[in-house]
Amino acid sequence: ARAGIDPADIQFVEGHGAATADDDLAELTALLEVLGTKAGARHRCALGSVAANIGDTRAAAGIAALLKTAFAMTADIIPPSTGCVRPNRLLRGGRTPFRFPSAAELWPQTPVQLAAVNTLGTAPYPDAPRSGPVHVVLRRERDPAHRPGRRRKPALLAAAPLS
Repeated sequence: ARAGIDPADIQFVEGHGAATADDDLAELTALLEVLGTKAGARHRCALGSVAANIGDTRAAAGIAALLKTAFAMTADIIPPSTGCVRPNRLLRGGRTPFRFPSAAELWPQTPVQLAAVNTLGTAPYPDAPRSGPVHVVLRRERDPAHRPGRRRKPALLAAAPLS
């Protein structure tokens, strides 16, 4: 609501994916409350978790999830959801608004890309470093000249003479 968008328009959610029963239930219940009744009508939102890709990032969970999502949006690619062998019971069946892409896929070709990043900031053990919860919505206006899957060539901004 604060971002001024309809939750049904979210195309990708980068979740915390703690893989613990209590944390996953809390996160999924909240996501389903926001997206559950709206997203299923138009599309099923892709769901991912950086923890499944690279492991427990602990205090860096929020920034790792944010970077993964920003890079995915820039590349026009929704990354595969790895490591989810047995989805939580809330994610099973055809009524869930979420889906787990098994392979990388092109981002939906809409004028605007919308993604959400959600991390709980929970510590894996008492007194462990934690990042604190992060909940952000990313919006990227699509460049009409940019074709999906094609990266722009990097430009050299400054160079130092070799000695």
